[in-house]
Amino acid sequence: MQEGASSYRAGLVIKGPVDIDNPLHLPRLPRGGHHLRALGRRGAAPSGTHEGADPGQRHRHAAACAPWRQTGRARAGAPPGPKLKRAANGERLEISVILPPTFAAGIERGKVMVTFEGKWSRGRVPLSALPMNQAFALSPEDTRLLDKAEELAGNETPGGLMLNLVELTQLLDALAGHPRVALGRNPPLVVSATAWRVPVEATLETSGESG
Repeated sequence: MQEGASSYRAGLVIKGPVDIDNPLHLPRLPRGGHHLRALGRRGAAPSGTHEGADPGQRHRHAAACAPWRQTGRARAGAPPGPKLKRAANGERLEISVILPPTFAAGIERGKVMVTFEGKWSRGRVPLSALPMNQAFALSPEDTRLLDKAEELAGNETPGGLMLNLVELTQLLDALAGHPRVALGRNPPLVVSATAWRVPVEATLETSGESG
C-alpha cells in the first residue's frame, strides 16, 4: 500500500490455523488522522430522522447504526440481509473503503474493522444505509469490491465488517487498484497486486552451517 511518498508492505506467514506472522510496519499517524466513523454507535440519528420520519428513512438509519457485521462464515445459517440493487442505467455510486488508523494493531490482534461508504447524489453514507430498492451503477473496481464484501458479509451489503487475517487478505486482493481506500480520513492509499519478494540473505559459515 502507498500513502503519498510512504510505501507500506505486508505479508502473511501462515504456519497453522492459529499461527500466523504478519511482518507489517506502519508509522504512527498524526493525531489529526485518528478519525473513523463508528457504525456501531447507537442513538445519534441523522438530520431529519425522527419518530414521524419516512419508514424507509428509519430503516436506513437502523441499518447504518447496526452493530458491525461479522463475516459470512461467522454468521453461517443466518438469513441474508438486504443487498444493493445494481443496474447499468442506475444512479452513479462511488464506494469508499476506510481502514482503521489502528490497522497495524488490528493485524497483531488478528481482527480488523473495515468500513464501506457510498457517495451518491444525496451525499456520502454508510453503504448499508443506501436505499436497497433503488438501482445503482458501479465502476468495475467497485463491482469487484462489492462482490467480495457481500460474499464476506453472508450475501448482504455491509456498512462495515470485522475481518480475520485470511478474510482481510481476500478483501485486499479485491481492492488492488481501487482508487478510494484510506486509513481513517487520511489521503487515499494505493493497494498493489504486485507480489513482494521478501529480501533474504544467506551466508555460509566456516563450520558449514548457513546463517
